Amino acid sequence: MSTEIRHPDTEARAPTWWVRDRQGERYGPIAFEVLKNWARDGRIGPANEISRDGVEWSPATAEPALEMEWVVEVEGGRFYGPIHRDAVRGLIDEGAISQHAVLFHRTALDARDAEAECQRLARALQQAQAHAQRQEELCHQAQQRAAECEAERVSLSEMCAAWMKEAEALLARTRAESEAAVQQALADVADLAGRCRQAEADFERSRADAREWRMQLRVAEEACQTAQRERADWQAKAQRALEEAEALRQSADGRSVSDAVVDVEVLPPERPDEARYSGHPSKSPVAVGAFGGSLNGLSLAEIEWQARRELERLGARGQTFFAKNR
Repeated sequence: MSTEIRHPDTEARAPTWWVRDRQGERYGPIAFEVLKNWARDGRIGPANEISRDGVEWSPATAEPALEMEWVVEVEGGRFYGPIHRDAVRGLIDEGAISQHAVLFHRTALDARDAEAECQRLARALQQAQAHAQRQEELCHQAQQRAAECEAERVSLSEMCAAWMKEAEALLARTRAESEAAVQQALADVADLAGRCRQAEADFERSRADAREWRMQLRVAEEACQTAQRERADWQAKAQRALEEAEALRQSADGRSVSDAVVDVEVLPPERPDEARYSGHPSKSPVAVGAFGGSLNGLSLAEIEWQARRELERLGARGQTFFAKNR
């Protein structure tokens, strides 16, 4: 939004001029003489615009009557202007610039700028020529490199083509070997399946045999238990036979010699060797003591032979027992 500020000097004259700053604020309307005074005072700078009617605006430096034709060097390489010559004195008095600051007329500064620009352009041209020469050299090197790369590409293409042929041949051989290996593997699997079936059949037969062996083992255990019971019975019988034999021996020892001879003479002649090797002792018509009836009529040799046979059936313990009680 523009701001209009009326100046007191404009009341006596017909105001027609306006001043606008960089922020867009407007000052006026004022007379042209006031506008010139503002330029001399430095109130109008190179950034201000002026207008006769407030509609069309132009830079203040474009109006020759304002005499804004001077440029001051603020620092090395930096300039401020163009402004009025009297405004430069005001800036020096205010301390904004040094009193030794260089002052240029705009036309001289333009010539100076043109010469500097020509020198700059000459340097730029030299730099551009040097750059173009370097670029040309780089382009030439790039072309050489491109030719080398093309040769390498052709060589690599030929090598790749040869490698592709070798790879295709290797792939064909590998495929044939793989197919043969697969067929062999299938045959091995079929053979293994047959072996597995045979192993399963053998296992079933083994299980059946194991069941049969368990049954036979159970029968054998029962027979062993029966044999142990019979052995215990025979041991008891043998013990009784030994006791009877011992009692009979003691009774025989108490008899007189004559009685013993008479008893022996009454019995049939004894053949101990024959009785021992014939498988059974000679028997009298009377049944035998602990082995089926009374012991009367048996000789001591027959009783001892029967007891020995029973003890032999009992094993080593029977022999030891018989030797101890003899």
